[in-house]
Amino acid sequence: TTEIYTLSLHDALPISATTPPELGAVRSFRFTGDRGLAMGDAGLVAISTDGGASWRASGGLGLGSIRAFDVKGDTVVATDGRNIAVSNDGGETFSVASVDAKKPELYTISITSSGVAVAGGKKGMLLYAIDDLSSWSWSATAPKNRTTYVGFYELAGVIYAAGSKGELWRSNDGLSFNAVSPGLSQSLVALAGDGDHLFGLTRGERRYKVTSSLVESTDGGQHFAVVGKPYVGR
Repeated sequence: TTEIYTLSLHDALPISATTPPELGAVRSFRFTGDRGLAMGDAGLVAISTDGGASWRASGGLGLGSIRAFDVKGDTVVATDGRNIAVSNDGGETFSVASVDAKKPELYTISITSSGVAVAGGKKGMLLYAIDDLSSWSWSATAPKNRTTYVGFYELAGVIYAAGSKGELWRSNDGLSFNAVSPGLSQSLVALAGDGDHLFGLTRGERRYKVTSSLVESTDGGQHFAVVGKPYVGR
């Protein structure tokens, strides 16, 4: 009876999988080899060590429904929008981190290749943590920043923070971000590329219709142009 909201393929995909009947709704999961970590409603954390053939629930998260999480090796960061929890043992145990913000509303969280973790949300909120990730502070941005951050992307050592209205911010270390003017009106929901040549996918809703466009940048995200005709659906 478990509800599934996400799907992924990896090189050890089993023919069938078994999950405990008490498992709650799964919102997202990640695999590194045969080890998988799933998170979802009511603070669900489930671990698989056999490529997804079986799962067991893990305790100790202490949050509500998980809004976003990321995994790098044995380090896991997760947020329910108000709090951030950190695990340094692959999701076996978690501790709630200290966040230097009043009533945070977070939408996205990520661990960079350097080990610095970043989180973003409403009203210009960009946070970072280093070392054991137990304490989160404000990243430096522009004054009166009101961007609502919805996604992080890291390409060639550059961290991109995407806003809900097409805004884009760049950072080399996660500790400070600078705004660029990509000329987008919709949020970037995917970003890929090498060096200054980037391709992105935008998504927006207007009058109950979803619009998605493929966009291209040749100057490291400073400007984007639409490639091909935008897709419009319901």
